[in-house]
Amino acid sequence: MSFDEAAILARAAELCAEGHFAEASDLLRPVAEREPANRDMWRLLARADLGAGRFERALQAAEHVRALAACEAFADVIASVALLRLGRTNEALEHARGAVASDPRDFDAVSLLARLLSTVGLHDEAQVVAADAVDLAREEPAAHLTAGVVAAAAGRRELARASFRRVLALDPANGQAHHELARLRLRHRVNDPATLADAASGFARAAHPGFGSPKSIRSLEKVLRAFLSKTAYLLFLDTYLVARVASASSGTAARLLPVALLAVPGYYAARFLRRLTPMPRQRLAWLLLGEHALTSAVALEIVAAASIFVGAVGGDAVRSGAAVLVAVAALAARLTLYLARERAGREASGEDGEHAIRTSLIWIIAALLALLASVLIVAAVIRGRPGAAVGALVSLGATGALARVAISRRVPG
Repeated sequence: MSFDEAAILARAAELCAEGHFAEASDLLRPVAEREPANRDMWRLLARADLGAGRFERALQAAEHVRALAACEAFADVIASVALLRLGRTNEALEHARGAVASDPRDFDAVSLLARLLSTVGLHDEAQVVAADAVDLAREEPAAHLTAGVVAAAAGRRELARASFRRVLALDPANGQAHHELARLRLRHRVNDPATLADAASGFARAAHPGFGSPKSIRSLEKVLRAFLSKTAYLLFLDTYLVARVASASSGTAARLLPVALLAVPGYYAARFLRRLTPMPRQRLAWLLLGEHALTSAVALEIVAAASIFVGAVGGDAVRSGAAVLVAVAALAARLTLYLARERAGREASGEDGEHAIRTSLIWIIAALLALLASVLIVAAVIRGRPGAAVGALVSLGATGALARVAISRRVPG
């Protein structure tokens, strides 16, 4: 190997270590093509292509390395990962088995095989291979992380938790372990606000700027939106009772019961917020201040809660108007949060298919709210009910917001 080739190889290795895989690939490829027998050059090129997301090229480079050395476990590992990224799972599994057959003590090959077996549903075999990975590297966090992922996929949650905790004992800043532990929390008692808050805090630790990933940030925001949606749902259930008792009774108990039931969403929100660590609290505040849909939904929830109190102390006319206002505000908040969650989920996954709620349905709901606003305006003008006037304003605001959502969904042409 000439001095220039050695220098290029060293520089490419530095670029890979720094995460600049595409630059390393561009630097290596012309030299590697002039040196088809240079196994070190082609091994590094395969690694660089894989890191750069050039999976077809990585596969070709790996095949070239294997042609130079028939029992090359490294080549099978690279080929397996590339094939997996290309969606060719069965071929990826075949190469992973080949890598382990070539070198049963190659930790990367054994760990990859365990994960692939888990992916295709061969959970029993995957756990056996994951145990082999742990035996090969007991002090390696990646070994216990693989064991945890495989155990979680097999439904063995306690074993998975133990594996992820072992990862954190070896590497407290391991974002993947924090992320996986948070995911496990979401699979159990998801309606418990404390469990939801613990999951949010776990994703927040995984999303730390020093070692986090966009996936963890998206998961954190998904949990925070779920909290807002569940709180809105509990408030919406209270509005049904408000509407019922407003027309059925004027007794003290009927007046106070809706107010007392506000303790349910209030307790849910308080327990969640009290359990949150500072970072997800800041993220929640950022979401509420930075996203108009969430800000509007929270404002509508405040209007609904305040209207419940007004209805409890006001006269019959005020109670009727407050009941309508509560129902409209709670419904609008619930729908706004649902649409915001849908949009955020689709943006995160990059999907372009049909929405969960069709645009035509949104127009129908907007039209019904507009009709309700008209009825409330008539009630306010003819019968002199100020609560109906406020309800009409909220209905018109919700109508405008839904119309804006529907218009924004139109596809040009």
